[in-house]
Amino acid sequence: MTRIAVATLVAFMMFATSGSAAWFARLDSGDRLAITGIATDKDGVSSTVTLTCADGWFAIEVLTRSNAQLVDLSSYSGTKVAISYKVRGGEVKKMQVEGVPKLVAGGILGIVSDLSVEQSRAVFASIARGYPLDIEIAHPDLIYDVGRKHIAAENFSQATIAISDHCQGLKSTG
Repeated sequence: MTRIAVATLVAFMMFATSGSAAWFARLDSGDRLAITGIATDKDGVSSTVTLTCADGWFAIEVLTRSNAQLVDLSSYSGTKVAISYKVRGGEVKKMQVEGVPKLVAGGILGIVSDLSVEQSRAVFASIARGYPLDIEIAHPDLIYDVGRKHIAAENFSQATIAISDHCQGLKSTG
């Protein structure tokens, strides 16, 4: 990253007026990059969307407002995850992937999908440009999760730097 780009990022962070952040970057216990976005639905309820970098692409995990038990997981098979993102110039694009149900801490139902390299690059480029992401999950039994979950663009610079440093397959985009 050039000195000008770093100086621009530092200046932007110094003058940011919001005390909150929408994106958080960390390394998980397997030393993989995990970028977590705070997503807010139409009711103002927050949940998380996590992008984990593995082998040069993202896996996405969307937490729902539903609880489940291990025996119930198969009934959530076939859940669709739609990701709305913006390309250069601000045009909105949408991709849809098949989700796999997963139980997370507290019995919360999560939906996990592997993105292709192309899909991962599109999501990364949108984040790197400072655009928000919208996520929707579709399944007849997930009645409390109807509608979009919005992840604002705050703290996109930290996410962008972390992806560039730790997700080698996506390094050349942005």
